[in-house]
Amino acid sequence: MQLERIARLYVPLSAQGLRSDAEYAEIAPSPALAPYVRCFWGSLYARRSCGGSRVIPDSCMDLIFEVNYTKNRVTGRFCALDDAAYVTPERSSEDLVASFGIRFYAWTAACFAEADFRDALGRVFDPEEHFSSLFHALSPRLFEPDDLVARARLAEAELMRRLRPDRLASALLNVIYGMISGCGREKVGEIAARAGMSGRHLERIMLRLTGAGPKLLAQLIRHQLIYREVLEGRFRALDAVEKYGYADQSHLLRDFRRFQGVLPGELLWKNNESCRISSIHEE
Repeated sequence: MQLERIARLYVPLSAQGLRSDAEYAEIAPSPALAPYVRCFWGSLYARRSCGGSRVIPDSCMDLIFEVNYTKNRVTGRFCALDDAAYVTPERSSEDLVASFGIRFYAWTAACFAEADFRDALGRVFDPEEHFSSLFHALSPRLFEPDDLVARARLAEAELMRRLRPDRLASALLNVIYGMISGCGREKVGEIAARAGMSGRHLERIMLRLTGAGPKLLAQLIRHQLIYREVLEGRFRALDAVEKYGYADQSHLLRDFRRFQGVLPGELLWKNNESCRISSIHEE
């Protein structure tokens, strides 16, 4: 199955990178759901305040629940595909709140949504607009467990009941696979032709299902592949220029800063500093 091949080949990362601690952890879905859901994520405990965090284009979409134990209510938001980095505002409150998120691949969110994603790029929505039934089914049940793993299993059961794989065209999956296996460097026209459709037709399908056109999605995939190399210490600028089809090193670095807000070296420093601060807090 092409979708399973994509999930094995491509594991995008958020701005949290390879981080895993009490404030942010990821839970892998079951094998049946793994081709559709990148991960479940959240804090391991409820908190009274939360510092601002960086958000980067990770080629995913997030349905986020905020479980407020003080006010006994759940609020939420749906974050569509991003094409630029930004920082969320710092939240300070006396309320005890736990965060829980479902992270969909950009091309699989449509298998669970109640509306398409045209004009959704870079926007944050009330969950009622795209995931009303899922949000209402899960919200009251998230108070029951105080464990991230248990929340993930509750969400997984609801997602499996709502899964609609028929909403994905095989031609689209072939295009996505081509973008990933080709490191995002192929021309859109060539990918579309190989999938047996015109560039315009491909654009319409992708805007409806992901909120992004094929050119932008290919750029996001290429950036994610480079981002992982940086975090894992495998990045070499000159090698990456050739591997990912850039004209030169300055073009690659300009592209990286566009999606991260920083250069590779600056990103590593920020991540190391963040890990150091997290370890101090845990002590």
